[in-house]
Amino acid sequence: MKSAKEIGSILKESREKKNLGIDKVYKATHIQHKVIKALEEGAADDILSRVYVLLFLKKYAYFLGLDGESLASEYKDIYKAAEKKREEEINVTEKQKPAIDIDVKKWVTIGISLALIFMFLFTAYVLGMKLRSLISTKQGQGISRPGDVIPVAKEKAIEDTAQSLFPLREDRPIQLTLRAEDKSWVRVKTDGDTSFEGMLEKNTSRDWSGEREIEVKIGKPEALDFIINGNSIGKIDKPNVKTVYISREGIKTGNKWLYSSGE
Repeated sequence: MKSAKEIGSILKESREKKNLGIDKVYKATHIQHKVIKALEEGAADDILSRVYVLLFLKKYAYFLGLDGESLASEYKDIYKAAEKKREEEINVTEKQKPAIDIDVKKWVTIGISLALIFMFLFTAYVLGMKLRSLISTKQGQGISRPGDVIPVAKEKAIEDTAQSLFPLREDRPIQLTLRAEDKSWVRVKTDGDTSFEGMLEKNTSRDWSGEREIEVKIGKPEALDFIINGNSIGKIDKPNVKTVYISREGIKTGNKWLYSSGE
């Protein structure tokens, strides 16, 4: 696996062999001078997000007559190695944490249990009051349960957001952020390659990007918020949803389009 500096050296040597100055590269590609220098020095991550590093790397490499896909793949390996190292460091840190005294554990468990019981009773009370209100106002006309309208409203909200978002622009990558409100297992494939497989911890988020499609297999759909190219879609937790496909045309769950710009 090449390092970022080694990839930068390949770019710089190719440019110099062609007797091209940075200013000429800028005029031909519209890649800013500081970005060109950062790519050649292996320091692009200091000024750009991962998505734009890969985008400009491929564009610059193709301009020089190099294999942009191959160099971008090498750069992705660098990111994967860094993520793996970070996960290993987190695991080591977790193992090194001192054990909690058994009495503290007991009282924490009791406190959490009491809090959950209180929340359950309060929720039941609120739902009971709402149901009584519905019965009194809809008597003789049939009762519509709250659960009957929530999914429709949620789908309408997703459709409204998707309608303004899709189709995605061709000159920008597909960017996905998953924000976990609870712990959930996920597997993410970008353009057919597995980019991540593991647990997303509660109150954490992860980013991915692709050119054609992002596939997300989910263990707990109700725990995840989807953010596509900076636009919050919310939770895609329809019944039996286990896999979500995001392309430039829209969003698909299994074999069914949740929203398509072509429809």
